[in-house]
Order: sequence, then structure tokens, then C-alpha cells
Amino acid sequence: MNRAMWGKALSLGLVGVALTGVLARIDWLVSERQQRQQEAREEVSAATAGEQRLGAPYLRRSCVERWTVVEQVEDERGRRELRKPEQATRVLRLPAAHLTIAGDLQPQVLERGLFKVNTYTAALNLSARWSAPALQDSLQPKALQPGAELQCGPLALVLQVSDARGLRSVALQLGGHALAPQPGALEPKASGFHAELPPELLPVLAAAPDSGRGLELVARLELLGTDALHFQPAAAQFEASLRSPWQHPSFQGRFLPVQREVTEQGFSAQWKLTELASDAAAALRAGEVHADALGVALFDPVNPYSLSDRALKYGFLFIALTLGAVLLAELLGRQRVHPVQYGFVGLALALFFLLLLALSEHLPFGPAYLLAAAACSGLLAHYASSLFGHWRAGLGFGAGVGLLYAVLYLLLNLEKASLLVGSLLLFALLAAAMRATRDVDWHRS
Repeated sequence: MNRAMWGKALSLGLVGVALTGVLARIDWLVSERQQRQQEAREEVSAATAGEQRLGAPYLRRSCVERWTVVEQVEDERGRRELRKPEQATRVLRLPAAHLTIAGDLQPQVLERGLFKVNTYTAALNLSARWSAPALQDSLQPKALQPGAELQCGPLALVLQVSDARGLRSVALQLGGHALAPQPGALEPKASGFHAELPPELLPVLAAAPDSGRGLELVARLELLGTDALHFQPAAAQFEASLRSPWQHPSFQGRFLPVQREVTEQGFSAQWKLTELASDAAAALRAGEVHADALGVALFDPVNPYSLSDRALKYGFLFIALTLGAVLLAELLGRQRVHPVQYGFVGLALALFFLLLLALSEHLPFGPAYLLAAAACSGLLAHYASSLFGHWRAGLGFGAGVGLLYAVLYLLLNLEKASLLVGSLLLFALLAAAMRATRDVDWHRS
């Protein structure tokens, strides 16, 4: 390889380094935009309500047990008995034997400057049942200390919500009686609401276990949230179903739906599980915060920043292929191309990603991509007509760049087959380059 060829290789290497710096700067700009979008999401959550986690309704009762400890002490006054009062607080929690949740989730996209945030309003219908034996065993405690006096407070229905600001409306009916919800979930560091049971419902605790009497809750909630909605499956038997016109759900949590359907009109999903699969009910009885949850997030597949970030991952390869095509045309056509001209071609290709980012903030991603690709392909076609000395060569070069843009758009929209399609494309391009240069004498070039 002669000195001129070494000089060409070194010049192209410097051009590649400079273009890598340009792409890195654009990638930093995309990351900065993603960070600002996250800040916009946090601002909307702070002004409305964040991701919602709806706990399971349960019955709660606080009892205080008091007793006297008798100790034998001996002092200067002789041997005598010392009576010391003791007390302990016991909190009784009873999850439902069967809990059913059915809801409609209506999405709403809010704008914070240039950034969009996915919010929703969920209309939820809850149905929960407690059996009479469970009510008596769990909510009618016996004293644990001999001779102790046990005093229990009122029985309350409790439902926890991760962000109570999202509660638009609450309607409760337990055992055929309407309940008045009160703020506060009665638990440390928990938000939500509670409702004391009226005196008319207390006789159910004294009913015979085989009487068949129990309690049934019917509740309707309107809940506002951001991005995601999760449920806590704290019941002996748990069922939930959701419907929404959102076309791109992301099911989350430790339990995926047993049935789901996703169409262009939206999605529907159904979950079913028992306490054999989850210890959420046991954790609720113990008053522990449990991680078991299931639900859905409003995934946005056309987020301009995530798509721009994916496009940039192909950026250097995209530029290398185009500059390789220019080098190949130079070798085969004996047309000398200056390193500065390689730099201009590379800058035009890098500018595409900046145009794509800027346009996608104001237009849907598809039209933004088309405009950016058309602008850069047209610019390169015009420049290549002078570079190669003929307008037909320029049009062919611009058409080739446009084809690469089309392939890149295909890769961005493919999730499962993007690696396969990209690998086959690279193999085909390498094979074409090897065939085109099989007769080149590299020692004399």
C-alpha cells in the first residue's frame, strides 16, 4: 500500500473520530431531553397524582389488653406483693375471603411544555366478602393474659391508596348499609381512607358460625393516576379485570394476566390468584408492607426520545456504511474525493439525527422521520452530483441513502426481528462490497 493510501486511511480515521464526537454530543442532547421529560412527569405527578397502588380492603379493629403483674419483693419493710399494671395493644386485621375488582381505565395525555405525560382516570368497582366464622375468629379476640381485661375499639373498614390525592370519589356500602369514608388509613406511613361500621352491623360478630351471615362490601372508586395502576392481591381469592382504549399496555408485577387481549381498540386483561400463590394476605394480617402487586402501565412505543436514542445506536454504523460507499465509488470510478468532502457527507448524515430529534418534539415521529430523511437525502444527492461529476450519480447516491433511512426506520419499528434484519442487511452489503472490489489491485491503489 503506497503513501497516498496511508494518508487517505489516516484522514478517514480522523474524520471518523470527529463524527463520533458529533454523534456523542447529539446522544447527550437526547439524554438531556429524556431527563427533562422525566422531570415533567414528576411535576405532573406532584400536581395531580403519581403511580397508583390500590390496596385490598380489610376490616380493622384495635384492642387494648390490660392486666396486673404481681411480684414478690422483699425490703426493709419485709416481704410483700408488688402489683404492677401492664397493657398491650393488639391490632386485628382481616382481609376478605373473596375480592373482585373490575375497572375501566381512561387515558389522558397531558402536556408540560414540549413533553407529554400519560395520566388516567380509573372507574373501579370492588366487591369483597367476609364469612361469619372468619369475622368471629379474627375480630372477636380473647385475652391472652390470665385475668386480663380486654377493651376493643370500633370496627373499621380500611382501604389504602399510594397517593390519596387521586381519589376523586368514593361510594361504600357494607352489608346493605352506606358508609361514610373518612381520610386516613389508620396505619403508620399509609394513605387512603377508612369508615367505621355502624352499630347495626356489629351483631354479625355474635352470630352463630353456621348461620351463613357474613359481610359483603360493594365499593365504587374514581381514581386519578400517572403512568401505572397496580393492585394488591391481599385476599383468599382475588380476581381483577381491566379494560382501556390504550393500545400499548405493559403488564407488570409478579403475576401476569391469565387472559389478555390487545387490539387497535385497546386492551382487556383478567387476573386470578389465591393466597396459595401470594402471601400478600398474610402480610396484611401482620401489618407488613408487602411487595406483591400486579397491574398495568401505559407504555408509549412512539416516545420520540426513546426512538431517537434507538436510532442513534445505529448512527456510527449508518455513517460508516455511507462513507464506505463513497470510498468504494472512489476506488471503482477513479474519482478522487478529498477528506473534507468525506467530512461534509458525514456531517450531513449526523445532522439527520439532530433534525429527527428537533422535529419529533413538534410532529408525530413518522412525519418527523420522513422530513428529516428527505432533507438529508436531498442534500446528499445534490452534493454527490458535484462530487462524482454527474447528476445521475448524485441521484443514485441520494436514493441509496434514502434506502438506508428506510431500512433504519424498519429496524426502529421491529422489536423481535431487528437484530436478524440488521445482521442480514450487513451481510448483504459486505457481500456486495467484496464482489464489487474483487478485481481491485490493493497493492497499486
